[in-house]
Amino acid sequence: MTGMAEIPSLPPIPRRLRREPLIEAIWQAVFEKLPVPGDFLAGILYAELCQGRQDWQSQRLPTADIPAAVAEQNPHLRYAAKYRIEVPGEPVLYQVGDRIVSVHCLRPYIGWSAFREKIGRVQEALAKTGSIPGPARHILRYPDFVPLKEMPDLSGLQVQLAIGQQVIRGEPLELRVELAYQGHVHTLRVVTQARVRLGEGTDKQEGTVVDLETRADCSQDWSRIAEQLDGMHQASKALFFQQLFQPEMIARWEPEY
Repeated sequence: MTGMAEIPSLPPIPRRLRREPLIEAIWQAVFEKLPVPGDFLAGILYAELCQGRQDWQSQRLPTADIPAAVAEQNPHLRYAAKYRIEVPGEPVLYQVGDRIVSVHCLRPYIGWSAFREKIGRVQEALAKTGSIPGPARHILRYPDFVPLKEMPDLSGLQVQLAIGQQVIRGEPLELRVELAYQGHVHTLRVVTQARVRLGEGTDKQEGTVVDLETRADCSQDWSRIAEQLDGMHQASKALFFQQLFQPEMIARWEPEY
């Protein structure tokens, strides 16, 4: 009788990275249909966030001028943001549309605890109105960028691609795949030879974009968001660090455990 093969142990998940490849962190609530238009929703959120402070700004985006009937017929415009709320110079900003509310953290990332607190504030502000139903689903999204000089081909990823006997390594690539992992559905997008500007006034850099999105249904129940967020975040981190990138690539980012 032969013994069972040992299951290889997974590498540990870092607590943080000193060299963060993250472009931005995004949380988005997606609504089927709201009883109020996006401008009313933006007004509620702006009043809750600024609390009388003068440094907050609410900016109407060009998409707000598109007639609602036209936007509803276009799947890209239907979920477009119409307003941007922020304190200039701070990394966290908020966007609102007729069917979406999102929280964005630009570089430098403020960390999960602080980002989760920002999400919770939005959730509480909209839930306490009593007139805005919870979203149908919500999403955590983490787009990352690895410069060409650090990862010139797919060897930094735990990805194996081939067409017949032609192994895909350094060729231009756009990949999108949905994965079920640790109880959540994730959408992974990989784009090589992408050109990305990492900050205002900076030159574009060439490299690979790895965009990982994790979503969960919340059935129009605001309370489910808080219950699901930590699990979504943990599943996303596990997929990123244990299943997606090679340990040698992660070591380049100076992980702290």
